[in-house]
Amino acid sequence: MYRRDFAIVVLSASALYFSLQREGSFHFQKAWYHTFEDASDLFAAAPYPSPKPLAVDLNGDGKPEVLVAAPNGQVQLLAPARPGDGFARVRVLSAAEVEPDNNMPLLALATGYLTPEPKELVRAPRKQVVVLLTSSLTLHCLDHNLRPLWSQRLAPSFPARATHGEVALHVSHHSVSKGDRGLVVLGAGVTHAAAAGRKLRDGALEEALLGEGLERINRGFGKDGAASSEDGSKDVLHNLSAAPRQFNYFAFEGGKGELRWKHEASDFKRDLGALQDGLSDRFSFHVTAEQAAAREYGEESCRAFRTSVLEALPHSWQGSWDTALHLAHFQRQKRGKGEQKADLARLAREDGGAGSFPAQRTGLKLGGSPPNALAGLLRGRKAGEEVSPNVLVAHLREGIEVVHLFSGRVVCRLHLPSPGLHIDVNGDGVPDHIVARGGDPLEDVDEDESSAGHTHLGPCSAVARTGIPARAPLFNATICDAVPHARLARASQGRVEVAQPMALPLPGPDGEYPEPIRQRHMTVYLHSQGEVTALDAEGDLLWKETVDATWTGIGPFDPEEDEGEVPTLRPLPLHTHGLPTAILAAGTLHGYVLDMDGRVLDSMVLPSVPAQPLLVADWNFDGLNDIMLLGHHGVFGWAQVRRPGALSYATLVAALIVIMVGVFVSQAREEGPSTKAHRPRGRSTDQAA
Repeated sequence: MYRRDFAIVVLSASALYFSLQREGSFHFQKAWYHTFEDASDLFAAAPYPSPKPLAVDLNGDGKPEVLVAAPNGQVQLLAPARPGDGFARVRVLSAAEVEPDNNMPLLALATGYLTPEPKELVRAPRKQVVVLLTSSLTLHCLDHNLRPLWSQRLAPSFPARATHGEVALHVSHHSVSKGDRGLVVLGAGVTHAAAAGRKLRDGALEEALLGEGLERINRGFGKDGAASSEDGSKDVLHNLSAAPRQFNYFAFEGGKGELRWKHEASDFKRDLGALQDGLSDRFSFHVTAEQAAAREYGEESCRAFRTSVLEALPHSWQGSWDTALHLAHFQRQKRGKGEQKADLARLAREDGGAGSFPAQRTGLKLGGSPPNALAGLLRGRKAGEEVSPNVLVAHLREGIEVVHLFSGRVVCRLHLPSPGLHIDVNGDGVPDHIVARGGDPLEDVDEDESSAGHTHLGPCSAVARTGIPARAPLFNATICDAVPHARLARASQGRVEVAQPMALPLPGPDGEYPEPIRQRHMTVYLHSQGEVTALDAEGDLLWKETVDATWTGIGPFDPEEDEGEVPTLRPLPLHTHGLPTAILAAGTLHGYVLDMDGRVLDSMVLPSVPAQPLLVADWNFDGLNDIMLLGHHGVFGWAQVRRPGALSYATLVAALIVIMVGVFVSQAREEGPSTKAHRPRGRSTDQAA
């Protein structure tokens, strides 16, 4: 083989190999779309966004389906099309209109199973139910054919003059009482329009009322004791219990819709007036502190469930679509004082002492009474014991709230302000709080007075603090390039907006992911000029990449009015129930998929301006996560398509290159100088003798 021919073949094979590496082994291909009638007008007139579409299999036949809530209050079941060269119109399998006279969008939509998964190998198809909440605050339950099963009117449980706030639904096969068929839990929040209005949902009114009430309470504890405060402080505390913002929980039996428990904002509150009447003057300071706390019966600090709270993170709330209810298992944090205490407890159990009788965990039993059930929750569990969910974790705008699954009592609350990302970044067991800040790059440096030492913050920066409350600084980094950022900001009216930051788990030195409590994360940021920045757990820069995932940046998204542009920045697990290993970033016109090293894996053109962040779901049931877009003109779907044999073909090309090099080297060694001198090389044009 001539060296010239060998070089040409090797270069061609190398170019093919590197092109395969650059192209990647998957891409997102256009699949289907579905439009609503007069969608733009309906979305513009709606005071709240429609629920996000759901990838479901209602009748259990294994065929993929997509459940969407139309802006006119109709529920539609779609049959998504296969990926192709473009978007194909979907076929509507069925539709239901639970309230024909109500043309407003639904407040919430959820699906789930009311029966546990059977253990038999030969079994009937497992069917799901559809649960939805209308704008008239009526909860409806539909079967797999979208036929009504039961409904419950919840309007009397909310104030008459109130605006709809956060809403979340959860359907579970767990039962509260024996003979029940699953559980449907609704969490709904409203705001008193007369008291606060939608513009006062930031908590300023509650702080003013609380300060006024506590001042009147302190004035009431004078020389006259409880008698002087009998007319004033009780009324103030009663008014404080009816706060302008409230979040209520309702649990219904899934089969017939019977109420099993409810937790309203005024439930389980202590009678603070009775407490102050029963105590003397010398305990007035302690009474005031107790009234200022005003906790519910059975509510404890989240510090007692530190490990369980960390497992419930991350928490990030951008809009009403982020309000959700998730099942979890909470256990009380063990309080040990070293190995000596553990050894003494082990010896006591072996000798039949006080630790030989394990506590009965009635919190996991279905028929236990609420007080005993909550007590069983607080006692924890043994190592290796089978874990079953016992709480519902509500991700709200104010933070997370943990509610006992079988009684509705609040276990603990953790205030996590929005916007921001709340997660244990460095794996030290303490929650961290990351906030990304935009602004005008030409303005002066601001001074953040919320932290100790008055940290100086420039525009377009990321600030991380640690602890509960967040006081200790963790890192402070810039997420924009200075000169290009200033030039582009002038073109966008001098302001740059940032999306909610996200986090990706980092593998250890051995390539394996550690246990969740010790997991370290990298944080990723996106601003309105399309620059993606990744920082490690210490705040050091990992990489920067500029993409076309931009938006105007004239004004950030306002969750109060549901106005503004909605960017997308979220982790993307490529496989269903897998760890996220990619980044999904999108603006108003383009979307991008990046890997953990900042390389662009795929891009897409958005056919409609997103009304919500892009959704990640496996809507074709192939085990790979796909993408859905809920826009102002309809719903669109992209399918993750693996390139068949891309990895195997690249491996084959690499092996071919190695074999060619090996053959060439072996032939060069066999043909020594003496062989070449006695054996003249023939040509292809020579005539045979």
